[in-house]
Amino acid sequence: MKALASPRPNDGAKTRAARSLLMRALADGPRPSAAIEREAAMLGITRKALHRARTACDIRSTRVSHPGGPNGAGAWYWSLPAQSLVQRNETE
Repeated sequence: MKALASPRPNDGAKTRAARSLLMRALADGPRPSAAIEREAAMLGITRKALHRARTACDIRSTRVSHPGGPNGAGAWYWSLPAQSLVQRNETE
């Protein structure tokens, strides 16, 4: 019966707050996802709400590796869709 229950009343507000954070955080370009997740946690935004907002905003994830570092060295970066297109064009 849980599947038929109505959504929690604050879900929309939490996702809106997360969307606002993402738009502000990524306005100047890609940033490490870990930094954005820490910022969200400090603002009381749950990881679940942040990832729902990330999907709604079509945020792009890109893995950036550190050459010569240990296996797995690197970080995930998030960017707005338009920014990732610009970056791809600059690197081609």
